[in-house]
Amino acid sequence: MLEINAEVWANTSGGVQSGTVGLLQSKFGFELDLDKTSGMQGWHYVMNWHAYYGNSPSITLVGMDEASALSSLEAVSNVVRFANIYLQRDFDDGRYQLRFGQISADDTFMVSEYGSTFINSSFGALPASIWAMDTPIYPLWAPGIYGYAQPADDLFMRLGIYTANAGQDVSSNWGFDWSISANDGLGFFYEIGTEQSPWELPGTYVLGVFATTGDVTLFSNGAQDWGLAYPYLMINQALVTDHDGNTVLGGFFRLATTFQPDRSVIDLDIDTGLAWYGPIPSRPHDVFGAGFVYTSYQNDYLNWQRRAGNNVGQQQTIIEVTYQIAVTEWIYVQPDFQVVLDPHFSRHDAWVLGLRGSVSF
Repeated sequence: MLEINAEVWANTSGGVQSGTVGLLQSKFGFELDLDKTSGMQGWHYVMNWHAYYGNSPSITLVGMDEASALSSLEAVSNVVRFANIYLQRDFDDGRYQLRFGQISADDTFMVSEYGSTFINSSFGALPASIWAMDTPIYPLWAPGIYGYAQPADDLFMRLGIYTANAGQDVSSNWGFDWSISANDGLGFFYEIGTEQSPWELPGTYVLGVFATTGDVTLFSNGAQDWGLAYPYLMINQALVTDHDGNTVLGGFFRLATTFQPDRSVIDLDIDTGLAWYGPIPSRPHDVFGAGFVYTSYQNDYLNWQRRAGNNVGQQQTIIEVTYQIAVTEWIYVQPDFQVVLDPHFSRHDAWVLGLRGSVSF
């Protein structure tokens, strides 16, 4: 497996400064079917690496909350890093799975089928999950155990348990700067979902929660306490299908909040959008997307930042319009436009143009 992604971002006005930033990210690795190689029925071994080069346009150009980065590829460091290293056992033709090793939570949790069209990272891992705990979320991987169960055709559950110290995204971290200890605590993700077809339009409906048992800061006084949890909701719904049942227009909605305002950065996460497949009849594999992200921040956290001299904003809003052009089965080009209203750190509305090119083998 080899995938190479290149992006160019230009901030036309607002934010920290006008200018252009480029970045390059690649993923490479392999998967072994151990049934074929060693006779271990249902077992798979996965190992891959990620490489990232370039600056962060979200920080250097816009001054936005980096958990809501312009690009889902962004990382702080220029580095080649060991990523997934795990064993997986499938049971009953994949209806049940067990995975353990070095993994990342956002590979399997908080995943929106129609939200995957978008480039902004808010449509991947929920920003609240990045602020809430140091569990492994891109660009970090760390030890964990993941289980999946589909006890009925329309019902599924998944559970992930990870170390709550995945290390820091720095160039010296080659992928193994995580730690496991009682002080670090654990991070948990759980989802239960159902697949239904109201009006013969397929949809997936998920309730989830992410939580940590690790130490967290109480922003009102700087003291340490343990534990923070966020419940969340995800809906993926086909709105229009063709005569073969394939989605033509799909919509999604996600919401995360918490009932622990004294220790949480984000009060409310909402993202929603539409994905239109084959908007041009002669180009059935192209995708057009329009999405919206709203983030509000807790008052105790805002006051803590302001006491430190940072004039941060109480809300941040992102509007993204994007078009994914399928050049071949293994190459796509994606022009992108984002408006960031009241970026969390710069407080100056930004208008940003982007372009992604991707090649995969």
